[in-house]
Amino acid sequence: THLADFQDGVSSPVIRERDGEPVVAVVTGQRVEDPATGIWTIPLAGGAKTNVTKGFKGTYYRLVADPTDAAMVFASVVEGTRQRIYRVSVETGAMTAVTPANVAGRGSLTGGPTVSADGTAIAFIWSAMDAPAEAYVAGLGHDALALTEFGKDFAGRLQPAELVRWESTDGVEIEGLLVRPKDAPEGTPLPLIVEIHGGPQWQWEDRIMLDWHDWAQMLASRGYAVLLPNPRGSTGRGSGFEKLLFGDVGGGEAQDVISGAKAMVERGIADPERLGIGGWSWGGYLTAWCITQTDIFKAAVMGAGVANLISDHGAGDIAEANMTMYPGHPWTHWDLYAKGSPIRYATNVVTPTLIVHGENDIRVHPTQGQEYYRALKEVGVPVQFVRYPREGHGFRERAHQVDLMKRIVAWFERHIPAQARP
Repeated sequence: THLADFQDGVSSPVIRERDGEPVVAVVTGQRVEDPATGIWTIPLAGGAKTNVTKGFKGTYYRLVADPTDAAMVFASVVEGTRQRIYRVSVETGAMTAVTPANVAGRGSLTGGPTVSADGTAIAFIWSAMDAPAEAYVAGLGHDALALTEFGKDFAGRLQPAELVRWESTDGVEIEGLLVRPKDAPEGTPLPLIVEIHGGPQWQWEDRIMLDWHDWAQMLASRGYAVLLPNPRGSTGRGSGFEKLLFGDVGGGEAQDVISGAKAMVERGIADPERLGIGGWSWGGYLTAWCITQTDIFKAAVMGAGVANLISDHGAGDIAEANMTMYPGHPWTHWDLYAKGSPIRYATNVVTPTLIVHGENDIRVHPTQGQEYYRALKEVGVPVQFVRYPREGHGFRERAHQVDLMKRIVAWFERHIPAQARP
């Protein structure tokens, strides 16, 4: 039986009751009008859909039915840079925090929650920037107990994240995470790498970053500070913040990133002569774009990024995602797509750039990297282009993941020495 249509994907359906009537509660958003994901309900008998959490300045991810109350759910919710657990009414949207106190003050949920049959206990996966992911269980109102110790070998070897905020060029407050290298000397400016997340509807959280896609700990271990910005368009701060990106691709969000690097310089954290930038997917796109807008970065890594929004629209597998940022397709809004395409401004680039891409990427076709490589090569910018066989948008083969990480480190070390030159 068809119940409702939504503009975005729907997840976590659970049967609940609202005003005594059965409803389906789901997590979804409404693209341009109300993009932040929240709890929506649809009567099982048919009728109007309702956004129960409208106006909430965060992002919902998962719902689990509360076995003790048919009008309640447990939910994982991102607010800013942390994901926590709430108990939520599907009638009113009222939220009660239930994240155990001993993990509520830092870190982020990365899996779950699940709830015991009697509703008295929850289980979840939790990590922090300096604490690898472990499975936890907790009675409601009690501290969480770790059930695993997979990360014990990393104890004392990882660096924590600091929440930082700065004002962008148009006055919008931006926040992100800062990771400093171990034993960084006080008062000495550090080499800084800005790593931009994908999406753009996603966010950096205070969670473990120890893989090929998330470079914070890898770079910190080599002596670099790492800034992880959540520019406009990021999730976790409500629909209003996400909507700032619409109709302004490559505009304010780039200034959010660049102003973040400059803010770290102004605060004495970063050395202005040793700034780098990089990212994957949309982070790769924004990297390619930022180096057309400024020359402050001495090295860049463009991972699986878009160079030409027009050709990408016809070659990628989610062209409809552009409809959340543009009023139409390229053939009806050609100039808008061209305006936000890094390749159009390739003659502005002076930053040495490493471009990496999977050969079988259907999300962002590898010809995007190829186009940018050709353009930078022609204008005389130091550039390398590496295509990995059999890999898609995410890398799966261990040998390729290791090779990628080594290349990223080597590129930054080549162009941005961890120790300042005399």
